[in-house]
Amino acid sequence: MANLFELFIFDGAGKLLYYEDIQRLLYHSSGKGVPRMGSQQSTLVFEGNEDERDFLNRVKNIFGICFTLRSLARTISPTPINSFRSFVTSKYKLSIFEALTGVKLILLSAPDDLDYGPLLGSLYSEAYVEFARKNPFYTLGEPIDCPAFQAKLRELFGSLLPSATANTSRP
Repeated sequence: MANLFELFIFDGAGKLLYYEDIQRLLYHSSGKGVPRMGSQQSTLVFEGNEDERDFLNRVKNIFGICFTLRSLARTISPTPINSFRSFVTSKYKLSIFEALTGVKLILLSAPDDLDYGPLLGSLYSEAYVEFARKNPFYTLGEPIDCPAFQAKLRELFGSLLPSATANTSRP
């Protein structure tokens, strides 16, 4: 069973375009100290007790670790490479999909979970491209605030957890 934690979507310059706590997305639960993307102002809204500064520092660290690991992989690889796909610790697995446009989708999951590269590729092509890039009301580089985008994420993540789309509260 998939144990997904968080999804981050960054533009090429490292600006956070979208953040989602996956369990909250799938189970429609109320926030427990997790920030969510705001609706009208396209900003992060903090619920519960997570400090805004701590979250923003964490976002910078997530982006920074991906940038650093990509640079390290390029440096030590005997053959030329453009990116890396995942990084695993004892506590989590960081999976990344980097599009040619520079957009990065980063997924944090349990360390023993499967390869999420294909899922992140699907998220990019079926959700980001379809509901953000092709949306005439979306401004590139701005946070993504689109109910259809979020519904598509729920559908794609829900395919990994079949009972998730039927439940309305956490088990």
